[in-house]
Amino acid sequence: MLEGLVAWVLNNYLGKYVHLNTDQLSVALLSGKVELENLPLRKDALRHLGLPVVIKAGFIGKVQLQIPVRQIRSAPWVIAFEQLYLVASPLPVHEWDHEAEELTRHELKLHALDTLEAKWRLKKGCVGFKFHLLCLKLFLMLKIQDVHLRYEDSISIPGQSIAFGITIESLTAQSCDSNWIPGFITGKSDESFKLLDLKNFGLYWMIVNDEELMSNFTLAKLAEAMSPNQTRRSTKNYIVPSVSAQAHLKRNRSTQPLRSNTPRIVSDLILEEVLLTLVDWQYNQIVTCVRGLDHIARLRSYRRQPAICKPRATWESCLQKARENVKYVQICMKLLITPTASLTAEEKKTKENVEWNRDYDDLKVLRQLAMSSVKLPDSNPNNGKSTGRSMLVNWFPTWMGWYSSTSCETVTPPSPEATELEGEILQVLADSAENNTILKGTLSLASLTFASKEAH
Repeated sequence: MLEGLVAWVLNNYLGKYVHLNTDQLSVALLSGKVELENLPLRKDALRHLGLPVVIKAGFIGKVQLQIPVRQIRSAPWVIAFEQLYLVASPLPVHEWDHEAEELTRHELKLHALDTLEAKWRLKKGCVGFKFHLLCLKLFLMLKIQDVHLRYEDSISIPGQSIAFGITIESLTAQSCDSNWIPGFITGKSDESFKLLDLKNFGLYWMIVNDEELMSNFTLAKLAEAMSPNQTRRSTKNYIVPSVSAQAHLKRNRSTQPLRSNTPRIVSDLILEEVLLTLVDWQYNQIVTCVRGLDHIARLRSYRRQPAICKPRATWESCLQKARENVKYVQICMKLLITPTASLTAEEKKTKENVEWNRDYDDLKVLRQLAMSSVKLPDSNPNNGKSTGRSMLVNWFPTWMGWYSSTSCETVTPPSPEATELEGEILQVLADSAENNTILKGTLSLASLTFASKEAH
């Protein structure tokens, strides 16, 4: 079960951006460590963000997931990324794929609808995955090292090529005590503390010649050219040469709503010396580049589909559309009550046709109508394991797609060690669900402060 969960999460979330091979995950999972190396970035990875750019070259040197299988309740989960290098450029108009563009727009529309549903579930008390990661029982440590993101543009400014880049030495988020000393805290305090540490964030904008463009580099040459040492030697014209920052996050973990003005979350951001330099030619090029991207976006909208004269609406077409609206709302209500409910072939076809042919505003109204008509059943689980499993079903709507199997192939039963680990994780998740009150009745959610030691 755990192997399938990790593989499913990696494929569905990280798989959109890198080429993955998760066949060997089970080898290292029970040892508590999953490690993937040298993952090439997909050329269309940024397409899901709705940006008119394409990745020319890039990779992630290492992705590491460390699960404390022997200390699941007393040690943090660690997610680490090392060597994130990316080179992106505007997508030329003649290379646009109309079908791919339409599919991307459709995916973005569905993602926006899923976000709308997630907010509704949050208001109804069904707190989702991101909020449960903040809970007492499931600590998460994030480590990101050696990041270099570069945008190269030879189109927006005629006769010139520019490079805009962001460099980060490291970014970490970890638990600490009340004195902000990093370490895992096992006490039963009503407050938890997180320390976010950003080291050597840099921002540059410079003119480059054809030999300095990295968009056609091989991965080996790219790794050498974008390494920290080579970047310091070859990069000039920094807007922000280097800045470090720390953020102190304090969270009140009281199981009772906070009725006073005391905020649930307190954040203090402290910046080191900030050197900011922006000269006239950089500003002019930035404005010209932004206008060029806007022009490219307009051209893309004109090329999406040739103008088609739509037939005049008739009473029959209006009635047909109304029938589809009613069926779609009923299907949405069915899925809101039971996310894993199976749909008939006719229901699937109706849902796909409506979501493909209607724009976001129309679908939003229909989804909101379904949400206002649904009353979620009360959940009173009898045991922690069933609670944890149902939470995973809510977090990952296609849970049954990877956990259950309808094939007749022989499935190897899990080892006792794997079964024990699974039960422990599900029990931790169940405890988290029962104790989470982050948005229930609290008058003040967060307090944010900002300070800079020195700026120029």
